[in-house]
Amino acid sequence: MKEVIQKFSSNPDFSILHGGQGDAFRSGNLVIKKVFEPEKYRWYAELLSRHPFFDVKYSRPVRSLSGSFIEEGYGATQFLDGEFIAGRMKEKIQASKTFNRQLKDIPKPKNFNLWISPWTRAQNLAWNNFQLPVEFDTNASRDLGELFRLWKPIDLPVQLIHVDLSGNILFDGDVPVIIDFTPGFFPKEYAEVLLLSDSIAWFDEPLESLDLLPINKESTFQMLLRAVLFRLSVPLFFDPANYSGFIKEYRCFKSVINILKNA
Repeated sequence: MKEVIQKFSSNPDFSILHGGQGDAFRSGNLVIKKVFEPEKYRWYAELLSRHPFFDVKYSRPVRSLSGSFIEEGYGATQFLDGEFIAGRMKEKIQASKTFNRQLKDIPKPKNFNLWISPWTRAQNLAWNNFQLPVEFDTNASRDLGELFRLWKPIDLPVQLIHVDLSGNILFDGDVPVIIDFTPGFFPKEYAEVLLLSDSIAWFDEPLESLDLLPINKESTFQMLLRAVLFRLSVPLFFDPANYSGFIKEYRCFKSVINILKNA
């Protein structure tokens, strides 16, 4: 690992950062982390390394000492002061809106739909109501099928957004800090729906936080359904037989699932 870090940083010291996938390191003013979708990462790293942002701090991608965004499967971003704080959902929602509003005019690259990963396959399933893959565990398919019966099409404009904000909004005092950009082209409101549903499932945010969304609005209900379908499907796209992984997520999202089923 030391050899990889030295490709980005002249600082010989580094430390492991806890959280996430457990594959991030700090060296000086850089965070060096495994890249799982290299083509997609190169695109947005080039774009966002120079894109102007206002009223939020954003941890920008940084080139290696040789000028590349990826070295041996790793990329680097700026290290910014900030800490994760549970709650503060109104502030996090506002940070999401502020950040994503500044991405609205960025066009979708022509190869974007070809950059496939388990996460993008799960999003495609949730948003396009594709037939469940036959290789999925039978019990998982049954549970997903119950939710898909609630699925209806929605017609909203889409733009580039950060689709993984629940653990990636930090606070430096009162200033929000956005890290670990994950791109997707969806309705801008989907970012806040994911932020809230993920925070309820993973960070013990009260279920009442959904009141921050216009939950009775059909399009919001449908985005919440898609957010849950996406998260439940991810472990199955890594391993279609991983029913235990599916059930673990199902239990995390159970309170949100109950809201959807009983609406």
